[in-house]
Order: sequence, then C-alpha cells, then structure tokens
Amino acid sequence: MAQIAIREYDAKRMFAEYSSSSYTGYLVESEEDIISFSKNTINTRWVIKPDQLFGKRGKYGLLWVNLDNANIRKWWKEYFQKDTTIGNQGGKLTTFLIEPFVPHSEEYYIAIKTEREFDVIFFSENGGIDVEENWDQVQSVNIPLGNKVDTDFLKTLKISDARVLDFIAQLYSFCQEYWCVYLEVNPFTFDKDGNVICLDMVARVDDSEAFRQRKHWKNLVFPHPFGPEKTKREQYIEKLDAETGASLKFRILNPDGRIWLLTSGGWASVIIADTLADLGFATEIGNYGECSGNPDRENPREYQNPAGYLRTFRSL
Repeated sequence: MAQIAIREYDAKRMFAEYSSSSYTGYLVESEEDIISFSKNTINTRWVIKPDQLFGKRGKYGLLWVNLDNANIRKWWKEYFQKDTTIGNQGGKLTTFLIEPFVPHSEEYYIAIKTEREFDVIFFSENGGIDVEENWDQVQSVNIPLGNKVDTDFLKTLKISDARVLDFIAQLYSFCQEYWCVYLEVNPFTFDKDGNVICLDMVARVDDSEAFRQRKHWKNLVFPHPFGPEKTKREQYIEKLDAETGASLKFRILNPDGRIWLLTSGGWASVIIADTLADLGFATEIGNYGECSGNPDRENPREYQNPAGYLRTFRSL
C-alpha cells in the first residue's frame, strides 16, 4: 500500500459527489483557465490559494481572501510560475484553487487517519492555522477497522452540536467508501443556513485500490509533489506505470547523491531506502526505483532500456 496525496480540489469534489452537496471550485493551471473563470463567474468574492500538495499556505502568505474577480486575476498573474520556497523545498507555483469566500466566526478541526488496526478520529472546536500549537485541545477516538461511526464511538469526543456529529459520521463513511487513508478538514465551519463548509481539505488515498475505485475516482490525477519538475525519464516511467497493472516507479531524489539504487520489488526497494536512511545516508540517495507487481517481460525491458535508466543517470 502506498499513500498518495491528491489535490484539495479533487478531495472536495469527490466528497461533494458522495454527500450530494454542492461544491464551487475552480482549478486554474493556465492562462486559458483564468480567462474562463473570469468569463463564467458572477462578480462575487473569492479565495485563491495554491493546490500543490503542501500545507500551511496561510503561514507562508499564499492564501488570499475576499477578492473580487479583477483582483483574483491580478494575484494569479503575479504568482503563477513564481519561484517559491516551502520549508527547504523550492519550486514553482503552477496550480491554484479558487473558491467562494465564506465569512465565518467558528472554525473546527477534524482529521481521520488509518492505522494498522484501527482508524483515529481527531477533533477540535478550535481549528485553523494554530491547531498544531494547541494540540492539547484536540480530542481523539479510535475506531476498530471494519466498524462504522455511531454515537457510541463519538460520545468520547464530547461534542454537543448535532451538526458536527452528523458531519463527522458522513466524513468517516466517505473515507471508507472512497478508500481515503488520511483526510483532514482544517478548518470547517457552517454558513448562515447551517450547511457545513469545508474551507481547507487534505487527503491521501491508498493507490492499491485504484482498480476497485474506478467508479468513484474516475480520472483522478495523482499530481507530482511541489518541487522540481519531473525529468523526461520520470514522466516516461510514470506513463508505463499507468498502462500496466504492475507497479513501476522512478524518482530522482538527489541529482548530486552518491548512492544510486538498482531496481527492486516494491517491498525490497522501500526496505533498502529506509535502511540507508536509518544509517544516516538519506541525503546521499540519488533515486528511488521499483519494478514489482508481477510485470510482464516488456515492462522491465522498457523500464531499463538502453535509452532509459542508465542513460538517465549520465544525463543528469
């Protein structure tokens, strides 16, 4: 099992589909997208933020709220393709999410995480960007795998608002149905009509479920994490991986690394990489490679063809 992060836009879109609720969000990745947004939206107030699998956007100054259409376009032009550093990772801002601005006074926190033998639900009535600094206010409850959330499980969370209880139960059912292994909504609130509004959502899914989840995931895209652009070789092996039931992975971790790994099966490749990291060589690992899941003869041949694997190293 590999936990793969998905875009906030896709997580919210799928949850709205599951809960039969409405969701208005615009994913903007090009000039054409921002032009289409400007032409097809009414003159309301908006929020815009990067949607590239990194958090704490408010703390990094990358969350802009209560903007009209003209200022949304202005902000997008200023930040699109801008070189940015998040933590210790540099990259370009390429993908943005635009949503309606929702005035609110209450902010709640909810997260659902799958462990080996149970799921954990975390909840706080004091959500928002400082939830980690106030973790002592976060409640939690363990749900044995295979169980559905009911009032007996949720009693330990000491929640008096029935709307919150209903939302947690629905969110947990969504995780089970769509095979989310981690889902965080921070914060969520309620509009003037009492409808729950997910202001920020983070989700990871189990990629081993891709085949059985075709009905729900449809054409779900697993985006490249924020950072350097993929090399042509990474893109090619990703294409091979999408065309087979096997697992073909290749990532450049450090072009200047001194340790380059041969291709192994899925578990072996993870164990080798983890062992090197435990020995203190994490920053020296140049690549991660995997060829597993009973690939046919053609898959490994294409993975390591003369124009590919070894030549990639020489061209870095």
